[in-house]
Amino acid sequence: MASATRVPTPVPSATTDPRASAEPSAEPTVAPSQVATVPRGAPDTGVAPASKSSGDLSTTLIGGAAAAAVVGGGAFVVVRRRRATGA
Repeated sequence: MASATRVPTPVPSATTDPRASAEPSAEPTVAPSQVATVPRGAPDTGVAPASKSSGDLSTTLIGGAAAAAVVGGGAFVVVRRRRATGA
């Protein structure tokens, strides 16, 4: 049975780190962008190729025309239905 007078020991995560400081360091720490070695059993995929730009003018124009056609078609259907029902 535990005694009520026993002094609790500090939790290891609660101990203060003498290297920790509230002051910011002069040099920022930079994390590596990739792992140094590929783990055994993992595929070596290398560097991903650069993606194709998706913001060219023809794609924008085609998308805009398609959106305008959908909105215009919807407006046509609404007007036609209102005229047919007399609303």
